[in-house]
Amino acid sequence: MRQAQGQGHRSDVLIGSSCRGAILAGLLVALSAADCPAAVPRPGPLKVGQCALVARDNSAREVYQHACAEALQRVELAPWQETCDEVSAPNLLEALTEDRGGGRRPRVHTLGKGRFLLEVPCRSGAYNQSSLFFGYDETRLPAPVTLLEFPQPDGVPRAEVFARAVDGRRRWIVEYRKARGLGDAGYYARYAVDPTARVVTLNEAIAKDAWDGKAAFHWTGAIGRKPHGEGWKRVWPVVRPK
Repeated sequence: MRQAQGQGHRSDVLIGSSCRGAILAGLLVALSAADCPAAVPRPGPLKVGQCALVARDNSAREVYQHACAEALQRVELAPWQETCDEVSAPNLLEALTEDRGGGRRPRVHTLGKGRFLLEVPCRSGAYNQSSLFFGYDETRLPAPVTLLEFPQPDGVPRAEVFARAVDGRRRWIVEYRKARGLGDAGYYARYAVDPTARVVTLNEAIAKDAWDGKAAFHWTGAIGRKPHGEGWKRVWPVVRPK
């Protein structure tokens, strides 16, 4: 469904790159190892390659500087280019650092020191927008990167998710996919992310199929709100009759 709208609360950071020691926080620039001088020894975590990937939280209270792990370059995105019209980069590192002009930009969500969710835009439409998420752990060498799969009530997981919000402190991802602009039908889900194992658990799912004009739900950015009222049914967890 090629639909998109609405940005919720996000405990995220913007990606930048650091070459020659400059921190370009809040910007996305093309990262090329050929443009960087020899690596300069510095304190901190992993040093892989010659450039450093920099993430800064939106409040500017903390700056995380880590090596641009070769693992990011090894994650190929070509298999997703047919499904995701917003994916053009050949690998994850280039997707995170390419200049996207006025389009949706990738985000880094901090889940703890050295552990991140990397969000790559997938599709955008009138009422919804989807993303791919990768778990990234810089506390280990080589840094593991995993494409996250989101469990579904029907038992068939999927990687593309219509995320509205990410809560890094609680390690939640909230999805809401509108069926139409009126908001009287759709699908809501709340997921929990394990940043160490890089796996996702479905905590709750609510759905409504009928386009009846009743009990409309619109995403406002409040991560605790969820659809309710006539026609909306909890489809996960399944409560079985005793």
